[in-house]
Amino acid sequence: MKLKLTLILTFISLAYCNAQIHEVYYKMGRENANKLKHSAAITDFTRAIMLKPDYADAYIARGISEDFL
Repeated sequence: MKLKLTLILTFISLAYCNAQIHEVYYKMGRENANKLKHSAAITDFTRAIMLKPDYADAYIARGISEDFL
């Protein structure tokens, strides 16, 4: 029983962490864009989009960075 509870809690925590990773990449992309590192920003925004395909803000920010290349 204790093992099952541990496994369930581990799975839930991993699922929650993975759900937030797209925001980390988006924030990194914003930081790179602000530093005028648009190639790196595009990579970060693309990673955010891969993790959350309906992330509209990342699509918009990636498009803006692409305009600067």
